[in-house]
Amino acid sequence: MKETHNFQTEFSNSFKNKTFYKPRWVKIKLTERCNLRCVKCNYRLNESTITNNGAELTLEEILNIIDQLEILNIEKIKFLGGEATIRKDLSKIISYCSSKKIKTQLTTNGYFIDEKLATKLVEAGLSKILISIDSHLSHVHDELTGVIGSWNKTMSSFLHLSKAKKMLNTKIQIVASSVIDSGNFEFIEDLFYFLSSLFVDGIIFNRINTDELDDKSNGLSKEQIDLFSNVILNQLLKQAESKNIHFSSNFGSSTELEKNYNYIYDKIPCYSSYFSFYISAIGNVYPCCSIKQKEFWMGNIRTEKIADIVNNDKFKQFRKKCLPPIEFSSCKSCFDMNDDNLEIDNILKNL
Repeated sequence: MKETHNFQTEFSNSFKNKTFYKPRWVKIKLTERCNLRCVKCNYRLNESTITNNGAELTLEEILNIIDQLEILNIEKIKFLGGEATIRKDLSKIISYCSSKKIKTQLTTNGYFIDEKLATKLVEAGLSKILISIDSHLSHVHDELTGVIGSWNKTMSSFLHLSKAKKMLNTKIQIVASSVIDSGNFEFIEDLFYFLSSLFVDGIIFNRINTDELDDKSNGLSKEQIDLFSNVILNQLLKQAESKNIHFSSNFGSSTELEKNYNYIYDKIPCYSSYFSFYISAIGNVYPCCSIKQKEFWMGNIRTEKIADIVNNDKFKQFRKKCLPPIEFSSCKSCFDMNDDNLEIDNILKNL
């Protein structure tokens, strides 16, 4: 996080007063709806809640959010679902961001990305797309997603996006994103080599987070985490470098996880709520995608301006709770701001 001296002074004042600084990124959930029934996902467990949660944001409301974020000097918007490609207005939303010079990222299962939609998304100026694929074996992926034929649909999305990228000569990053659990860990290297043979610029392996799932049986063991971090990871990094593919993971060894948590969250603050926030599909604003329980609802964009929400008293009180030691259990599995938190803390200490 390379910033000027002005940042040091300005952010120091924001931190002192617990006020929002400026959005580096904001995550917006475009819909709660999803066409898959993944065993690793809560959506299949919350059908009644999703159905009765209220009307999702309209196109007009989303464009208004983008206008407000532009005023706040947003750098990037990350769109997610449910399954965001269910929305027929997705390319319009991406295009509107591009007209404002705002970078965009989309997380998707790829099921609906045919040649037409791939072209629309690339033409709209999408900066980065993360496509979920959890096995190199079609029957395993289909079983994990709960929908027969989903593997074929997802595989096609990589091809369609790659063709559109080449045809339109854009720099969109195509990334394969996999959730690793006890079921596919045995084939983790085969999965990597398969994904690296696709039309991708990057590969991400995410360790399954069972904190919010009722069934925790498919979580990784300490031995599996350490095997990946101490042995497999270095091999995959070398392979990725040789193929000019960016590879990352959020595994950490079991000892590193404890060390990182104790150091990052027990010794220094988390500064995430000064730079980002999360907007739900019905317009509720939360500090981040990991902390979105009812008690952390900061406001709703349908009744308030974003600039007022991020600096209201409730948000300021939340930022005070982000001082060490941080006691939010969901922070234990979050690595989104680790490097930034360390760097920001050093900047503030060196003032």
